[in-house]
Amino acid sequence: ICGEELLESLKARYQADAFLAGCTEFHLVNKKLLAEGNPAIRFIDPLYSIGRELPRLIRTPKIVY
Repeated sequence: ICGEELLESLKARYQADAFLAGCTEFHLVNKKLLAEGNPAIRFIDPLYSIGRELPRLIRTPKIVY
């Protein structure tokens, strides 16, 4: 099974509309899906979300490091 077939089978099996990535390996899957432009699979990549928000979070004075 290739990556897309696996995701499609999991999507059908669990009646999922989207996947929420939880580890760095899923970032690679998301990158491939975005490159293919497959609208049938919606994929939320938390690494992308964190990276996009990181500059704002760093500037927030209430965050304790």
